[in-house]
Amino acid sequence: MPKQETVELTKKEAILDETTWQEALNTIKKHNNTLYSVARMASPTFTDNTVTLTLSFPFHQKRLDEPKNKQIIAEVLGKLMGGPVSIACILDASHKATKSKITAKKPKNDDLDTISNIFGGAEVVD
Repeated sequence: MPKQETVELTKKEAILDETTWQEALNTIKKHNNTLYSVARMASPTFTDNTVTLTLSFPFHQKRLDEPKNKQIIAEVLGKLMGGPVSIACILDASHKATKSKITAKKPKNDDLDTISNIFGGAEVVD
C-alpha cells in the first residue's frame, strides 16, 4: 500500500473561502453525515476568521447552532486554516439553498401504458 502524504496548511497559506468550505463539508460528510446534510444547505460568508452560515429554515439554523455541531464545524475549519475559526448561524427566510433542487421523475406504469396503447389515449379516473 503506498504511503499517503499529509500536507498541513499554515495560517499564511490557507484562505477562508468557498473552496475551504467545500473541503470542510467533505470532511464533515466522512464523519457525520447528518451534520453534513444540514451544513450543505447553508450559504457561507467569510470575514477574517469568521464563517457566517445563512440558512432558510429555522430547523436547519437550530441544528447548526447546537454547541456540538458548531464545535465540529469550527474544528474542521480550524484544522484546514491552521487556527481558530468562529461560526455564526443566521436565519434568512428569503435565502435560497446553495444546492440545486432535485426533481423526481414520475414513475412509469407499464401496465397503464399497455392498456392505453390498446384502447387509445383516455383519461385515467382514480
